[in-house]
Amino acid sequence: MRNLLVVAFLAVQLLLPLRGVLWSAHDTQADFSWNMYTRLYECRADYRLVDAQQRTQKMDIPRFFRAPDRYMTVYRRDTLPRFHAWLCEEHRKRGEPGNIVATVRCSANQGPYVALVRPVHDICSAPDYGVEPEEPRP
Repeated sequence: MRNLLVVAFLAVQLLLPLRGVLWSAHDTQADFSWNMYTRLYECRADYRLVDAQQRTQKMDIPRFFRAPDRYMTVYRRDTLPRFHAWLCEEHRKRGEPGNIVATVRCSANQGPYVALVRPVHDICSAPDYGVEPEEPRP
């Protein structure tokens, strides 16, 4: 019985990080297992409200989070559509005029920056809230 527990524990420790290895860093959180420390993930994001006269106003995204330093965790393809859906709903509830335009580009392990959001005039009306589809698997 003890050997079975050791084998099960080791199997879990070896299998959990595979998600981070098999999927693109831009597609998954990679913050569930020890592999969360094996990647350098950096994002540059810009969210703006654009009104009917094409005037833009920068949105302060960290203010929407209880812990402002945690907002970077949404910049993955698996979480970004849910965040955009929530952001659009908040925008609608507040009655703020204009469309939300977003630019999100991320780099994994100091590689090239990859655009996670398509250039659309309003993420709230775009399919999948403007988030680019997943990268093809090698």
